Formats: sequence, C-alpha cells, structure tokens
Amino acid sequence: MLSQASTISTNVDKLYDFIFWTSFVSFVLIIVAMLYFVVKFHRRRKEETKTAYITGHGPLEFSVATILFVLVMVIFAWGWIDYRKIIYGPDPQLEIQLMGRQWMWEATYPNGRKLKNELVIPMGQNVRLTMTSADVIHSFYIPDFRIKQDVVPGSYTKLWFNAVAPGEYTAFCAEYCGFDHSRMLAKVQVLRPKAYDKWYKKWKSDVSTTSSDLDPLVSNGKKVFEQKGCNACHSVDGAKGVGPSFLHSFGEKTSFADGSSVTFDENYIQESLMEPSAKVVKGFTPVMPTFKGQLQTEDVNALISYIKSFGKSEIAKRAQQESAQPKVELTLEDMGEQVFVQKACNACHSIDGRESVGPSLLELYSSRRHLKDGSRVTADEVYITESIVAPNAKIVSGYLTDAMPSYETGLSEKELKALVEYIKGI
Repeated sequence: MLSQASTISTNVDKLYDFIFWTSFVSFVLIIVAMLYFVVKFHRRRKEETKTAYITGHGPLEFSVATILFVLVMVIFAWGWIDYRKIIYGPDPQLEIQLMGRQWMWEATYPNGRKLKNELVIPMGQNVRLTMTSADVIHSFYIPDFRIKQDVVPGSYTKLWFNAVAPGEYTAFCAEYCGFDHSRMLAKVQVLRPKAYDKWYKKWKSDVSTTSSDLDPLVSNGKKVFEQKGCNACHSVDGAKGVGPSFLHSFGEKTSFADGSSVTFDENYIQESLMEPSAKVVKGFTPVMPTFKGQLQTEDVNALISYIKSFGKSEIAKRAQQESAQPKVELTLEDMGEQVFVQKACNACHSIDGRESVGPSLLELYSSRRHLKDGSRVTADEVYITESIVAPNAKIVSGYLTDAMPSYETGLSEKELKALVEYIKGI
C-alpha cells in the first residue's frame, strides 16, 4: 500500500475507499438479485404459457434512479472539492518552477538553484509547483502524495501539496511523451525544515554573490527585461508608459479593449509575449512586437518571476519579512545546535550524510537502525537520549565500541533535551 505522504492523500484515499465499497456492495446486491431471479423464475419451474406478464413499477424505478443520481452527484461533489484543494491551495511558503522536457524534469528554486530529475522540499510547508513544458505534453505525478497535473508546452499549470512525512519518493510522467517516457522519473526528497533550510542556504553560500538584493531567478528576469527593451514601454513603479505598468498587476483582473477581462497570471504573460495583439489592455494601443522565437522557456520563466515580484502579494510578503523583529530568545533547537558545537559532536558526526567516526545524523530521527548485535531499533527520542548518556548500550552496525564518551554527567537536563531536539530536526 502506498504511504500517505501529503495532507491531501488522506482525502483522496477516503474518496477511493467510498467508491470501492459502494461498487462492492452494488456488485454483491446485483449478483444476489440475479441468482435469486435465476432460481425463482427458471423455465423448468413453470410452464412458459403460465408465466405471469410483468409490468413496470413506476415508483420503484423512479426511487432507484433518484438514489443512483444522488450517489453519483455525491462522488462528483466530493471529487470536485478535493480537486480544487489540489489546484487552488493556500498561499505557498515555497514556489518552485518545474519544466518537463524529453525526457527529464528540471526544477528551479527561488535562489536560482536548478535540479535535474530531483525535487528537494521541506516537510510541513505549503509548496506550489508552477509547471510548463519545453516540447510535448507531460504529466507530473507523485503517487505517494496522490497528486497529478498535466504539464503543457506554451502554458503554465500549477500543483500544490504539503508533505507530512520525511523520506524519498518517486515522481513519474503519467502522459506518454515519446521513446524514453518510462524512464522520465524524478526523486522527491522530503527533508525536515531544519535540514532543508541548511540544504537551501548551503548552496546559496557556495554560489557567487552579487550586489543585488533580488533572488537570482528574479535578478535573471530583470536582465531579460532590460536586455529585450521591455523597460522602454513598461514601468515597474506605476508610471504610465507606452504599455501598462507592472506595479501591482500580477494576480489582479486586467480589462481589455474588447470589454473582456482575465487574471494577470503566468499564462497571460506568456500569451502577451508570444501573441501581444491577442488581448490588448484597455486604454493602450497594440504596438508591442512578438517575442516568439526570441525567448527561451528559461527566459520566459525568469521574466515572469521578475514581473511577479511587483505583485501586491509579493510586495506585502517582502514588507512583512523586513518588518519582522529578530528573535531575542534562542529556541530549544537553536540551543541544541550550540551544545552540538560546544561539545564537539561535529568532530565525529556529520549532519550532511557524510561518513565519519560515528554515524551521520542526517535524517536520523524516526529511521530504523541496524545494531551490532543483529537487532534493529527505531531512532526515537528515547534511543537518541540513550545514545548520548550511554553510547555503548546500542552500537550501530559498522562502527566501533567505546569510541564515543558518555555525556551522562557532562550535560544538564535542559542541554540534553535541547541536543535531542536539534538532532531530531537534522
């Protein structure tokens, strides 16, 4: 049975269970009724000339039809509600751009990091994928999360989820897309928030920094915006130009010269770049040239990120982050990190998966550990605490006995609790 690794997976499973048991009960009732009528009205039991003429029963037929109609509508409404939850989720805490191409997946993070056939996400956070294709139609599908959405060239689709269990999962392409369709797989790694934060910031500190305060993806979009001369007609500060300003535009309704309107989103920006005369904003003339064939998909994605950064929600989010006061008191987990360094635990235990004198602490919590005596144990709080105060009680297979000293008297109760909390979050 597949694990229920996202918040929506339980809802989807409940719906499928309802459909299964409804179908099962219906099947049993039909078979029982069929057998009953086969036996009761078998031709050998009565002469054909004496068989009673059966007429319809209006109230019964109407009742059965009504019950079946209500049942189907319940399934439809239930499925529609869950579908809307997947497509229109809450505001994301992390937004990742995902591109499908024959035959691989490429994820781009806000800090500019790109992963091929891999997706690293934090547990317990709302994640939104903004997806497009560079060639043919693909479909991004994570069975353990119970989510799937088509990825269409020249268009943007979105998918929302919140992972509830750390671990490694597999994403598939669920739409036949050519020769290597069956190998178009991606690894989805769910990390605890602390571990994800370290993974995210470590790469950011490794790359070359610039004087710009913008995220690398937004910064790349700004370069495209300026290189292609978009700033000659469009402002980002509200000033009116040859074309409309992008300040507070993203996510809002935009009215056109023909009286229609549409939400200013990724698909509208894509269409305006390739077919600028298709929807002309009210009060402006159709003078914008097409950029079809002049922009790569990566350039369009970066440009969209830049324009999006001037939307009301993004500006409000940045203002909230800037006004947020730094924490004065250390959390228990932060205190545990200090103890980890002060007691030189990092001399023997890595936090990034690398082998050392002792086992790595990355994703230790809740994992199953093989011990030297052949037994297995779950790395819960009790096991981690015991490993600190009595390290020789349960030695992990492949590591030396007596290599780690006991901290039974070297740590206060609060320090011990903080260290355990820190290790849980790695």
